Amino acid sequence: MTPGPPSPPHPLRQQLLLSLRQDLDDRLSYSLHQGVWREAIRGPLPELPARLWNIEVKLRQAPRFPLTQAMGLLGVLAQAEGKLMVLGGAGTGKTSTLIDLAHQLWSIAQTSVTAPVPLYLSLRDWRQPSAIAPWLVEQLHRRYQIPPPIGHLWLQQHQFLPLLDDLDRLPLGHQEYCLQALNQFLASYPRLVVATSLEAYTRCQTRLSLNGGMLLRSLTNEQIDAYLNHTESLELHRSLAADPALLGLAKNALLLNMMILATDEILIRAWRGLSTFDDRRHYLISAYVRSRLRRNPHDPWYPRNQEPLAEQTKRWLHWLAHYLHSQQLADFRIEDLQPSVLAKTQSRWTYAIGVGLLEGIILGGSFGLLSRQVPLLTLGLAIGLASTPLHLWQQVDRQIQPQAPIFNLLNRHWASHTSVIIGTIILVSAIVGWLLQTLGQGSSNGVITGLTLLLSLGLICLTPWGLKALTQRWRPTPLSPLPTAVQATQNASLLTCLGIVISSGLWFWMGLPLAQYAVLSICLGLLLGMAAGGEACIQHGVLRFLLWSQGHIPWNYRRFLNYASDRLLLQRHQNRYEFIHALLQNYFAQSR
Repeated sequence: MTPGPPSPPHPLRQQLLLSLRQDLDDRLSYSLHQGVWREAIRGPLPELPARLWNIEVKLRQAPRFPLTQAMGLLGVLAQAEGKLMVLGGAGTGKTSTLIDLAHQLWSIAQTSVTAPVPLYLSLRDWRQPSAIAPWLVEQLHRRYQIPPPIGHLWLQQHQFLPLLDDLDRLPLGHQEYCLQALNQFLASYPRLVVATSLEAYTRCQTRLSLNGGMLLRSLTNEQIDAYLNHTESLELHRSLAADPALLGLAKNALLLNMMILATDEILIRAWRGLSTFDDRRHYLISAYVRSRLRRNPHDPWYPRNQEPLAEQTKRWLHWLAHYLHSQQLADFRIEDLQPSVLAKTQSRWTYAIGVGLLEGIILGGSFGLLSRQVPLLTLGLAIGLASTPLHLWQQVDRQIQPQAPIFNLLNRHWASHTSVIIGTIILVSAIVGWLLQTLGQGSSNGVITGLTLLLSLGLICLTPWGLKALTQRWRPTPLSPLPTAVQATQNASLLTCLGIVISSGLWFWMGLPLAQYAVLSICLGLLLGMAAGGEACIQHGVLRFLLWSQGHIPWNYRRFLNYASDRLLLQRHQNRYEFIHALLQNYFAQSR
């Protein structure tokens, strides 16, 4: 029997491949290797040479042998049957090796629906005692908006080749547990590539059940000479040739690239006067940072002579490095900021009061202004202030929740989700309209009138939070790739307008005077908008304002992060940022 044609790939597979390619291209674009080739060469750029590598390969019980261009990374992976480890010291190119391997695997996956999709991830986001498979599904959802059921199914079908980096960046006590979790994963999964430092791996007792490894060694003198000749760094070449201690520093690929980019900031005589390797490396990184912060008349992010001052940039990057280290994060998204970063109790109280006050102004305050009744305005502000302890003490209220589109046509539950939202608005509007109609007929005394108004306001106020609870089971997935504040603003605006239009139309059809009850309609819309994302906007805005007022971040944070990425201090991949290397992150974390 002749087999039929292969089934077409899932639509989300192509979406994932496109996102992965953008991620990999960004990492390549913001690498020091590319930076050297863009900045050190004067005149037309020659063809980009291969990376600086000196790799030894070990496959099972066979003796070690040097990696050749003919074999390549794919050849090593094939001989290791998909289970490979990449070892080396800091700055020798472990991450670059994984990225280049991922690029080659991506090209194969793009043309073959049966080829595994390369999934580059950092183990810095792994948390003990999580198993590797659920963690991979979570990362697919968080980074690439792949719904967890689909990610779990693809993982069961072995459709991925995970390339996991930064095992050595985990806390020392967690590395052993992570190795054990990786071995459990390997017991049922056919392929995996892991990168870590040789020193960290030898300190651990657990050994991974892999079929081979690549050891990235220091560069040879011949490799350094050839690279410096390619980049036309003749003066640096002469200085290194005359000083064996500095030449030893240049045997590290990362530090050699930093030397080339920071040549104008390095005083060779002062550099030679330093006695230890760590002191010379610290001097080099300082010179590299100074070279990156020189004014650039063609900077795309700031007008000429309006770039952040060097001290400002260092202070902002110091806070970012400290934040990533304290939160044990691989990278940073502005939208991931949470009020927990406010270390001082006073700052958290300020945040709680700010959120409560703004909500009071928007909800109770707008009702008071629209009805032209000062007591109602005062009452709204008082209610907002009284609610501030909730924002401080309740964990769920202190967290800024990620936002999903209210009406996501790509989600299979969108019709049910939309029906619940619109049906709830119509039902509550109809009940409130009936109460208002009864009140308008004048058949009730003062007590009944007061109770009717109170019930109407109660229904309006309870609608958003009841609606949020009802729609949890139809929560739209995947989450929006838009920034949290942007998606929250879209959700809030959409549901505010929807609430106003539906309630006004229904009340007009019931014969109510809209001019008299427009305030209630507007307040219903505002409350719906608050539940649909307005609260997240307020929380995010107050938090950003406090961090800015304390000098931790600039006012336009994204512009600054893009600026630092173009200066090769940070690396930008899509809407995430991380430092070019752990050495640079440690440098800023320790600076004052």
